[in-house]
Amino acid sequence: MKAKPTFEHETCSRCCGTGNYSYNPVSGSRCFGCGGVGYKLTKRGRAAQNFLNAMREMPLENFEIGDLIRFDGFHAGSYVEPTRWAKVISKEIVPATEVGYINNYELCVKVETSQGTVTGFVGGKSTWRKGFTAEQKQAQVNEALAYQETLTKTGKPRKQKLAA
Repeated sequence: MKAKPTFEHETCSRCCGTGNYSYNPVSGSRCFGCGGVGYKLTKRGRAAQNFLNAMREMPLENFEIGDLIRFDGFHAGSYVEPTRWAKVISKEIVPATEVGYINNYELCVKVETSQGTVTGFVGGKSTWRKGFTAEQKQAQVNEALAYQETLTKTGKPRKQKLAA
């Protein structure tokens, strides 16, 4: 059974909500219009989803010992690396040359996790997904739903009337 979408959505017009379209030997009968889920987020829904995603990501230097950090999986030929979560064990700020970068003037964050080492430049130049408790996740979803209500159909914030 397909999960019910959290944000504003509409039934996929290509597959009429079934998630299936026409068969091909590579991807089976999965609908490419909706990715096989049977619905598409509206512009308001997509903006709210992006808002939620931004709340769940943070610069590497903001992680603390004990936090969960997500390693996104990838495919390289026949090798498959799954997406997984790891616990932060230690964190330190080091010169870029210490972690293999050429620029000696940049500072890097070096984070040791239960799954390996992560490095990134200081200053929020890259963000990583942080793990949260179920209660924190629900609060974030509620905040994103409230944000969605402030948007127009085009996914832009509504103009506020000035108080007289």
